Parts: sequence; C-alpha cells; structure tokens
Amino acid sequence: MILIFHLSCSGTKSTTAQWVGKPKQDLVKSWGPPVRTIENYKDGEVLIYGDQIYTNSGNGSSNNTGIAGSNHWDLTYVYVGKDGQVNAIKTEKDQSPPQEVDIKKLVGINL
Repeated sequence: MILIFHLSCSGTKSTTAQWVGKPKQDLVKSWGPPVRTIENYKDGEVLIYGDQIYTNSGNGSSNNTGIAGSNHWDLTYVYVGKDGQVNAIKTEKDQSPPQEVDIKKLVGINL
C-alpha cells in the first residue's frame, strides 16, 4: 500500500514533455503553485514540485498498524527561461524534501 502526500496544489500532471515550449503560467494553472522556486537571473528559474511517498512498514500481514515505513520524494524540476517558456522538465526520486534541494545542482544549467 502506498500513500501519497501532496505538498503542492497540483492537479493531474499530464505528460511532462507536452509542457516544453509552453508558457510557465499555463503550467502553473494546470499543476498549481510549485513547492519551491529557485531564481537564476542568468538563465531564468527552476520550479520544484514534490510529492512525498510513504510505503507501509507492515510485514505483509492484514494487521495494518498505520505506521508509515520508509519514504522518499518524487521531485519534478521545471526549468523556465527568461522568456517565461518551459525549457525542460526533469524528474527524480530523492530522500531530501524540496526545501533541501542543493541549489548548486540546479542553477547554472544551460538548457
């Protein structure tokens, strides 16, 4: 059993590839506001969306104690150019929440 905790007010996130070349405002209207935004004045900005995923710590028995087991974050990085258009979208799993994403990893990427 997997429980999902949404931190952003995201609706159904359709195929990410369809957003490349579209206006940032259209994506935000569809997905909701990002959990975090990182400004990169040279290249634009990075919008970060995150879903925290919990897995059941049960041993497979029908006795579900309701205690969450291990977890991770499904993170989506939306790279927006200075022109306000989505340049690229990257997804990954991470143990750290969006607030702890290493900015150096994201800023300065030429897309």
